[in-house]
Amino acid sequence: KLTCIVSTHSENVGAVTWYRDSSELDYDSPRGGVSLEIEKTPTRTTSKLFLTRANKADSGNYTCAPQFADASSVLVMVVNGEESAAVQTAGTVSLHSDLA
Repeated sequence: KLTCIVSTHSENVGAVTWYRDSSELDYDSPRGGVSLEIEKTPTRTTSKLFLTRANKADSGNYTCAPQFADASSVLVMVVNGEESAAVQTAGTVSLHSDLA
């Protein structure tokens, strides 16, 4: 799971788009198991990207790109048999990964 938290003083952060290696993610791809969950409050938007059955082919640079805020990226390396997590914060956007 990758979590993108967009904090803002405005209620509208616009759409949040996810990319892997500069290609927009396709939630209907044949790979399957890719889903998105969005939570909005007056001061924060949280976008959670779920990748079930992650494998080495899912490794790459994941970017959370809010329409009206700066994007944030994290490099995800899927290694069989290991758990890993990374956190990157940039300005008002923070990106967290939780891989199990």
